[in-house]
Amino acid sequence: MFKVGKYGQHIWLKSEELTPLLTWKDDDGKTYTFEGKTFEKKEANSQWFSQFVVKAEGDSVLDVQRKDDSSPGASSMRVLLDSKEVHNTTNLLQHSASANVSLTYGHTLEIQAAGLTMTIFSSSAKKFSKGDEMRVQNAHLNVKFDAGLPQHSSGVFAEMAGVAVMSEATKAMIKPKPNPNPKPNPKPPKPDGSEAMIKPKPNPNPKPNPKPPKPDGSGGGKALQP
Repeated sequence: MFKVGKYGQHIWLKSEELTPLLTWKDDDGKTYTFEGKTFEKKEANSQWFSQFVVKAEGDSVLDVQRKDDSSPGASSMRVLLDSKEVHNTTNLLQHSASANVSLTYGHTLEIQAAGLTMTIFSSSAKKFSKGDEMRVQNAHLNVKFDAGLPQHSSGVFAEMAGVAVMSEATKAMIKPKPNPNPKPNPKPPKPDGSEAMIKPKPNPNPKPNPKPPKPDGSGGGKALQP
């Protein structure tokens, strides 16, 4: 699920391989990329992130992976900075020796990467019932961009957020994932997945709206699903 504010859409990536999701430059013109790898459960019609990587000029600087052998939480993530493992025993600020990337690893992983602020954290698969071991077995990574995306960034996330023009390749990711073994089912399982969340930047010159939106019973925006 990719969310901008309260509105979201499900996207499907090619599983088990790193996919470039966002590209941007720092003030010195160095190129950074944010990549993600997914895993999926076809029978559950769901896909989640298992790994995020930040690269500078093509070289891996930060590598965050989910652990398969632990319950959700900070301890369920394996974090590598400059190829060295970082443990969540302290909240000390740590810096990369090779790129403009720093992090604080506590309950969540707080990251500053060349002007981009993000938080990576682990969650259980809430589509499964409480007590179901599948919740822990499918624990996954989520990412949140609290300050929005760089103005001149590109890639899937930039296009989904409206920062860049959406390409045909990105539009194809929004389509429902085909079921290779369709069975008659009046109520197929709803798609589920990791969340990539972007907090919209405030509008410095808001305009009055003569027709305010109707109240929604859920208390939030509608989720747009494929």
